[in-house]
Amino acid sequence: MTADLQLYEDDDTARKHLEAIRWPDGPCCPYCGAPGAKALRGRSMGPGWYRCGGCRRKYTVRVGSVFERSHIPLRKWIHAASIITSAQRPVSVRQLRRRLGVSYHSALGMSHRIRRAIGDRQGSPT
Repeated sequence: MTADLQLYEDDDTARKHLEAIRWPDGPCCPYCGAPGAKALRGRSMGPGWYRCGGCRRKYTVRVGSVFERSHIPLRKWIHAASIITSAQRPVSVRQLRRRLGVSYHSALGMSHRIRRAIGDRQGSPT
């Protein structure tokens, strides 16, 4: 997944791209696995929310992924994953922080989640 921060000008574009990758046949509930869902509309929910027809739970494309329960914009997450996975040598947290424009602690958390997801046992220099 080679993505650049300029490729995703907003989170809506990044979300739609991630939905196309994760759900090529349409939304699928991460809780019960039921295919198909009703898109929720409204100001309080925002775009990208779905309600499962089977278990009636609400979810987004972030649920069940490394992006879950994070307030960092999805476009920055995708850019971080691109940086970490395409680097020939381990990327330091400080480099990640500078390139993404996030705090050190946010970059550290993102790095840990992404490395755990890809199974990187090397760790990262700080």
